[in-house]
Amino acid sequence: MFHLKYLQKFLFLAIFIALILEKSFATEAGTTAATNVTNGYYIERSDKGNWFQAFNRCSTKHMNLVVLDSKAKMDALIRELKKVFGSDHPNIWIGGNDNKKIRQFMWISANKPFTYTNWAPGQPDNKNSVEHCVMLWENHNYHWNDGNCLSKMAYVCEERK
Repeated sequence: MFHLKYLQKFLFLAIFIALILEKSFATEAGTTAATNVTNGYYIERSDKGNWFQAFNRCSTKHMNLVVLDSKAKMDALIRELKKVFGSDHPNIWIGGNDNKKIRQFMWISANKPFTYTNWAPGQPDNKNSVEHCVMLWENHNYHWNDGNCLSKMAYVCEERK
């Protein structure tokens, strides 16, 4: 139980620090709305970041890290991603993680538990006990994987509703 409390405190502290660091950079550069939004999605593939940076960078664009809470929404995003990456896509952060309780994934910007999932077979597996953030897994036909939140990768933001 101590390990769980320690992990929760660490994740919240990491989010807090990442937001402060990103905020200081955003203040210097100014916040701006995303300019290359297609069908409500902003797909960032060159300015890679860890999950916390991706979450905050979406926020500085007045957007959220994407919430995929239905098959219809997942399919719509896949159509947009295929325009950019085809079927050979990189790892891509989406807006879920389990920082409140181990293996209880939430859409953080919506503060809602997962009701729809698209996990790759055998996932989530919390490999090496460090995988707590959700990504579209590289070359796995846009299925989900739990990844190390500190890994840098592409990400997708969506317009706020």
